Amino acid sequence: MIRRRPASLDELPGRDFTYSNPGTAGREPRRGYRHISLVEAIGLGDVSFNKASEALLGLEMHRRAGLAVSSSAIPVSVGANVLLELPVTGFHIQAPCRIVYVINDRHANGFAYGTLSGHPESGEEEFVVTRDLDNRVWFSIRAFSRPSSRLLRLAEPLSHLAQRAMTLRYLSALRSIANSP
Repeated sequence: MIRRRPASLDELPGRDFTYSNPGTAGREPRRGYRHISLVEAIGLGDVSFNKASEALLGLEMHRRAGLAVSSSAIPVSVGANVLLELPVTGFHIQAPCRIVYVINDRHANGFAYGTLSGHPESGEEEFVVTRDLDNRVWFSIRAFSRPSSRLLRLAEPLSHLAQRAMTLRYLSALRSIANSP
């Protein structure tokens, strides 16, 4: 939603998800939604894995991708509310979300958040950093989404381009973090 006055993190606990069955981004294709799936190598070794994992779970990746980020928990945890904002000349495009699951083990770290009322899209996005047996570090993003209102459906081609651009910004930010000295 585009607003002159940004919503605050305190307003999010009472908001509902904009879709049914939260917690399925990585497991269940959704009919009627646009799907994104990206898997890219971003580094090599324990240091890269640890840096990428910390930046992901601490939402630093989102900040480095150009978003203002507020969260009720850092590192993220299930049920935490997240308010993402993209400032655009006098306005803030806001994306309120809630963390629906967290992955945290020796070889994979990540989370998924679902959209809350007030978000321009309806759906879920999963971000995961993994390492394979060769100690290569991988980053994956899986999402399903669609515009949250009839008005926004008119601009769906633009929202699809914006989501794809944001996905590439996330990838670039996390790759940079994973390979920083």
